[in-house]
Amino acid sequence: MTGNVALDLAISLAGILVLVGASYLLGGWRTAAVTAEAAVARLRLDEPDFAPGEWLVGADGRGAATVSGARREIALVF
Repeated sequence: MTGNVALDLAISLAGILVLVGASYLLGGWRTAAVTAEAAVARLRLDEPDFAPGEWLVGADGRGAATVSGARREIALVF
């Protein structure tokens, strides 16, 4: 970088602020409730050969987990 520690820290902090601001503008802090149906749809999109078992959905609706009985794989959807 520049060799000046204070200036380097200021540049790094400005870069972090830009990235956090862009994330906020793009909806990074929006949350959606996860249901078993939505989790199955997302898992079918990401892992079409995964055969989910029974779903465990969090009480706050922010995540869900399942185990594939056939191949002993675990899936987490949030």
